[in-house]
Amino acid sequence: VPRNMPPLAAKDDVADREKQHIISTSDYGARKNHPTSYDNSPSFKGPLQLTQKESPDFYRKRIRGYYLDNEKLCNTLHEQLPTTLTLGPSTPTGTILKSIVDHLARSDAPVDVKEVAESTEFYLRSGKRLIGAARRVLQNNAAKCKNSNGNSKTSKIKNTITIQDLCSGHGLTGLLFLACNPPGRFSDTRIRAVLVDQFEPKSHAILRDCISEICPWVAESVSFY
Repeated sequence: VPRNMPPLAAKDDVADREKQHIISTSDYGARKNHPTSYDNSPSFKGPLQLTQKESPDFYRKRIRGYYLDNEKLCNTLHEQLPTTLTLGPSTPTGTILKSIVDHLARSDAPVDVKEVAESTEFYLRSGKRLIGAARRVLQNNAAKCKNSNGNSKTSKIKNTITIQDLCSGHGLTGLLFLACNPPGRFSDTRIRAVLVDQFEPKSHAILRDCISEICPWVAESVSFY
């Protein structure tokens, strides 16, 4: 049986559609700011606002060196870590990241400013979405288990989301996932990180300990394999 085919469009209809496509002002397509959309020159969301240079290798310098070369940031190096600084479940993500980046610079941590910017931007653009999706899966599974077993206790079990940072190098990205999600931020979920690489670089332990000085929950929630 031949299938019913849609009528062929007239030339005028095709021309109208092409004209509408040409005058479209959308930079992203149908769904603006969707994860699958692409931006040639996105703005920085994190505390490090790097300017465009001829080569990305320009920012392959220690985070402290970048602060020393920046008039606005240089004074931060001479500031003592506030004794009243307390980061916790209710602390905004931006405050946590800014505190970490400043502390890495103040401590002369063995990490390039380029890598710090990459890790903070990755977390800000994907962390909330990834953890939110994982929590929904866990909540749906718990609801199915409760319905099948008729056991209300399953809803009180605290789930664990494991962030696996593959080819992690020093592991800064995985550490930021932990730092930005302190225990208690989610009543039903805790976050842990597993870092995987061919070997554990010496810089990992230094970064882990440095971040743990202001986010003490990080050290007990990360493993390197």
